[in-house]
Amino acid sequence: MDNSTNPLLRAIEGRLRLAQAAVTWERLWPALWPAFAVAGLFAAIALFGLFPYLLGWLHALVLAGFALAFAIALYRGLRGFAVASREEARRRLETKSSFPHRPLETLSDTIPATATGETLALWRAHQRRALEAVRRLRVGIPQAGLGRRDPQGLRAALGLVLVIGFVFAGASWQGRLLDAFTPRSGASALGEARTELTAWIAPPAYTNVAPIFLAQPANAPLPIAGNVSKATNAPRIPDGTTLRVPVGSMLFARVHGGTATPEVALDGATTPFEVADAQNFQISLPLAAGSSLAVTQGRASLGKWTIEVVSDAPPVAMFTRTPGVTQRMALQIDYLATDDYGVAVGQMRMRRNGVTSETLAFDVALPGILPKNASGSRVFDLTPHPWAGLPVVLWIEAADSLGQIGKSEEFHTTLPERVFTNPVARAVVEQRRNLAADPENRDEVAFALDAITEALAEEIDDLGTYLDLRSQIGQLTYDRRQEAVPEVIDRMWDTALRLEEGELGPADRELRRAQQALQDALNREAPQEEIQRLMADLREAMDRYLQELMQQAERQQQQGQQPQQDLANQPARAMTREQLQEMLDQAQQMAQLGAREQAQQMLQELQRMLENLRAGRPMENPGQRQAEQAMRELGQIIQQQQQLMDQTFQQAQRGQFGERGQLPSPQQQEALRNQLGEMMRGFGEQFGQIPQAFGEAERAMRGAAQALEGQNAGEALAQQGQALDRLREMAQQMMQGLMAQGMMPGQPGMPGQPGQMGQNGMRPGQTPNPNVDPLGRPIPGMGADISNRVQVPEQGDLQRAREILEELFRRAGERFRSIEELDYLNRLLRRF
Repeated sequence: MDNSTNPLLRAIEGRLRLAQAAVTWERLWPALWPAFAVAGLFAAIALFGLFPYLLGWLHALVLAGFALAFAIALYRGLRGFAVASREEARRRLETKSSFPHRPLETLSDTIPATATGETLALWRAHQRRALEAVRRLRVGIPQAGLGRRDPQGLRAALGLVLVIGFVFAGASWQGRLLDAFTPRSGASALGEARTELTAWIAPPAYTNVAPIFLAQPANAPLPIAGNVSKATNAPRIPDGTTLRVPVGSMLFARVHGGTATPEVALDGATTPFEVADAQNFQISLPLAAGSSLAVTQGRASLGKWTIEVVSDAPPVAMFTRTPGVTQRMALQIDYLATDDYGVAVGQMRMRRNGVTSETLAFDVALPGILPKNASGSRVFDLTPHPWAGLPVVLWIEAADSLGQIGKSEEFHTTLPERVFTNPVARAVVEQRRNLAADPENRDEVAFALDAITEALAEEIDDLGTYLDLRSQIGQLTYDRRQEAVPEVIDRMWDTALRLEEGELGPADRELRRAQQALQDALNREAPQEEIQRLMADLREAMDRYLQELMQQAERQQQQGQQPQQDLANQPARAMTREQLQEMLDQAQQMAQLGAREQAQQMLQELQRMLENLRAGRPMENPGQRQAEQAMRELGQIIQQQQQLMDQTFQQAQRGQFGERGQLPSPQQQEALRNQLGEMMRGFGEQFGQIPQAFGEAERAMRGAAQALEGQNAGEALAQQGQALDRLREMAQQMMQGLMAQGMMPGQPGMPGQPGQMGQNGMRPGQTPNPNVDPLGRPIPGMGADISNRVQVPEQGDLQRAREILEELFRRAGERFRSIEELDYLNRLLRRF
């Protein structure tokens, strides 16, 4: 054969292989059919669930019979089986193609080497005619010939029964096939063959652990309500599995079918089921302890598992930092409380040193409901308390839902005491302490207050305060109710604050009360209506306090004194009010959207800033205002440089995606460099020093301008990043240098009392934070804003959350929805 015939020969070879496979199949399928018929009959019986109706020993016997029948049928069918040969494949092709004279055999024949030329030419012509004939080769459809062996067509009936069996079994077809290979132990009678066990373990609700389903019928709805999103929803947990469950868990089980009363055996102790109706039994059993759990009915085992009851560990409570004192003499604690299933109650407890008969408790904030890890900071203004100035013992307590209590180590300290400079205020506080120590001293205190108002009348420059003191004297003298004494004690403290600070003192106290009330409401997941009301109260109290603060500063200026808080005349200080209002707005918005943990953090940050604001500031030296102005100017330059770098990055990204991005102009970068130079020139003239990092920052900004001019985004970004680093380094060097010259508060040697916090929230001698101003507020661009301490959601996140909330309310109002969906929506909206 020449090369032109090779493709045809390859096609013939492929047809030969197909024919060989067809002949092999026509032999194999009839040989396997008896074994497949036995297997199909077994599967049909299993899918219809008939095997559980058999006794255990009979089930095993039938299973063995099917296995034997399958093996015999398979052996007899394959005993004489042989794969088709190539010769048989050629015969099939020639027969199916109706070829006379066997052309395939002609193509495979060879001519003797001694053939003459005429003979060879004749042979080649004969092969060409054979090649033309085999172009019409047909393999034909394989025909196993089962019709001759099964003239009644039982194979079709078996297939139909299998299809019906799969439809009948539904999703439980796998379980039924598995049950067919697993004979029941014991005597499983016909009446108990339809027994179905539904069993689950429900951990206590406070653990927030999903139910564990031991066994349930396939496609059965979950038999309990609540949060089962994480529940084990398998039809059955295999027997012998070890399950860890919390202490206090309950076992719930139901048995459908059977005649004998089912029983639960827990560590050998047997408890019978209750009869629910003619076909159902049920039981609920606490799992206080145990290692083995078995459910039986008669002598049949319905399930057996190993149970490990895990005890609930008590909470752990601790101080994360040594309790301290704020500048306004409030007690500040940082705490941590943990529990394996969640902390239910967190408290700071206090008693007098050496006295155990009386203990005070103060709630601390817990984020969310039953948090496993609760940490935070809390400020308690205990200066009005009668124990102020006395040695006390503090500790943190945390309790879980079982009532187990964890205690921190005790901390011994002296409770902060407010020092009054006004002589009348000092005298009133002294008598208040006398009255709080023994209410029977009311007449003595009334006499002393009368003497104070007479002897020190000239020191009381406010008629309202004078009349209030006279009213307290009258209440102590004529109101003999027991409740009158605590009322007078509170009024005396407000009077002392008013004498000391004017209306600022009572406003301060009212602000603290409003803060505490809102924190407590968020802590106990109060309704939204109450949260909104307390938010309004806090806003009103803060407005009043800030107003009194500004009025006090104005009065001090009119009297020629240096105001402690120059909120009215300093632009940077005037921003404080707006910043506080913005923080309160954000806290209110987060509380409305259900983010109460972030709202609590925001309120704690607000309280910290108010503490710094309350602390006032010492007398400024002549260069202090200029120093602060220089720091603010540098902060603005840092902020502008950051914005310029962000613009460069965004435009560079657009260029990478094929969009035309216009980089910032080099003139912008150059103008910022000139602004830095002018600021540094004035700073050097004023204070005689220039930070070392200035030169590097100036060079980096010049390099960034050149890169922008050359449209080199990568180099511009690198130079701008280096400029930012050097600018921040400059800020730190400037702060340290100014503090060394006494131009900034907080340096070593600043006024501060032992045990008190110094300015900027630091104790005397503590290194200040260069990223905040003397009131503890972030300097723009210094990277120390509120979001670094509180995780505030972005505006887009808040908008999406609001849209989701509105959508939930809309769907909950559509009454055409199913009861289950409406119940789910109402549970989602319950916290809002």
